[in-house]
Formats: sequence, structure tokens, C-alpha cells
Amino acid sequence: MSGTSTQTAPGTDSMPSLRHASVGDAMHPGIVSCDADAFLTEAAQLMASHDVHCIVVMAASHGEQGGDVVWGLISDLDLMHSGMRPGSHRSARELASEPVVSVRTTMPLRHAGEKMLEHGVSHMVVIDPETTRPIGVLSTLDVIGVLAGKDSRIQTSPEVTGSLTTRMPHGGNYLMPSLPHATVSDAMHPGILACEPDASLPEVARIMVTSHVHCVAVVGISHEEPECGVWSAISDQDLLRAGLRDGETPTARAIARQPLVTVEPSMQLREAGELMAENGVTHLVVVEPRTERPIGILSTADIAGVLAWGEV
Repeated sequence: MSGTSTQTAPGTDSMPSLRHASVGDAMHPGIVSCDADAFLTEAAQLMASHDVHCIVVMAASHGEQGGDVVWGLISDLDLMHSGMRPGSHRSARELASEPVVSVRTTMPLRHAGEKMLEHGVSHMVVIDPETTRPIGVLSTLDVIGVLAGKDSRIQTSPEVTGSLTTRMPHGGNYLMPSLPHATVSDAMHPGILACEPDASLPEVARIMVTSHVHCVAVVGISHEEPECGVWSAISDQDLLRAGLRDGETPTARAIARQPLVTVEPSMQLREAGELMAENGVTHLVVVEPRTERPIGILSTADIAGVLAWGEV
């Protein structure tokens, strides 16, 4: 297993507008990588240890120059789908999505965002224009950082004004149950980040970037119930798609496209993963059984964490 930690760029709290930004303005320099022969568990541990949603798979080149080349990418979604299969012992080479979608540092950021949506990916490898070597990764969250007017590479406080409750950090360990024995409560993040239906696109983007999350819940206030109820969710792909439209300033109500799928803490984690796959979502809202009040979020990355640290 090998890995190169994503570097934190110094950056500023002010970024060029989407119209003027390039990939080099928003990308994260450095990659987290593994060998093509690494097992699923090794890739999952790298992803969890470095708190990333994508691993670059490197393989030996048989060309004249030799050395390693990018074989493919493994996302947290890839890990979850493979981990759902009983007795899966696939290698990174088999898990990786290929061909790799790559961009150069000089590409306009808007074009890179359109390329993400075209290929249905959340991460792209950034290559050096001269050497064609991988030098970083561009994610949907990096592009959203530009929409928010903030540099997503800056470490910020998790406290966000306007959130229903603050999402708390969740660390894995080797005492976590294995996937066949784990429940939603073993992997979920308690608390959710939310916005009101009338929140603007930049406001939603700032919540997402400031807390480094890929999903924001949209809440509505019921006149019958004093509690705020979650009625939809905005994914990073939803926000990116809306942000690339010229001349529009949509609200959270208009941006939200994800169907609201809820689970209870006692549900088996494997079942929750299957529910994600059936509904084509990467996040589930966890609700309290008696009141159906939202109490947390379960993501594909959380399930990848169980694959990484769960006891065999």
C-alpha cells in the first residue's frame, strides 16, 4: 500500500469568479494513491486515513519511459458497491474506474465542471501540461468553492451559520463491527447540515465548502409541528449543475433534486448501502424511529470507513 497525502494549499479566502478561474486555481495539489494490486481493505483504509473520497490507482508502465502511470480512480461509491458483495476480495485494479477522466491545470474551470457532469464523476486527475504526470485532483467541492467565493482547500471551522445542527467528526477504529454485523448507528455522522428553502446558491455552497460535506439537507417549517422537517437534499452534483447555468440565481428549493431517502439507526448497514444503490443517492438521512426527527447522515464514505476499520 502506498500513499501521498493531499497537500493543503495556502490559498486565500477570495477566489477568481467561475468565469475567470482555471483548474489550477481550484485543484488540490498532490494525490493519495495505491498500487494496482492493493486489496479493497487497503484502499478503504487509505481513503479513511486521509479523509478523501477518491484514490488514484497507479500501475507499472510498460512503455519506453517506464515508471508508474495512472491506471484508474476508486471513489467511495466504488468501494461501497464492491464491499456490498459477500466475500469480495477484489484488487484496486479491478475496482478502479477507467478510462481516467483527466484535465490540465490550464483548462478553464467552467469547462472542467461541465466535463465532470458529462462523465458523471466527482473527481478528476489533474495532469501537468508539459510532463503529463498526475500532480493533483479536482473535485466537485473544489469547483463549488469558487461558486461560494471561498477556497475549499483552506481548513475552516465546522460551525456554520444557518445549519439545523452541526455535523460532528467521526473517526474509525479497529473496534468497529464488520459490514455484515454493523448497523447504521455504527457508521453514521450524528447531526446534519441544513439550509432553508429560500437559501441562495452561494449560501448553500458556503455551507458545503466550509464544513467539507457533499450533501446539504433542505428543511421546511411545519405549522403543525414545532420541529423543522427535512424535505429534500442537495448533493454536490446538484449544486455544480445549477452553478454552471448562466444568468440564474436559483434557491435551494429549485436546486434540490435528490429524492429524500431515510433510514433508522437500527437498520443493518448492508441494507442501507443497498438502499443507496437502488435510489442512486450517496447520502441517507437518519431519523429517530419514534418522532422521525432527523438525527444524522449516512454517506458512502461512512460505509467505506467500516470497510476500512471493521473487524473481520
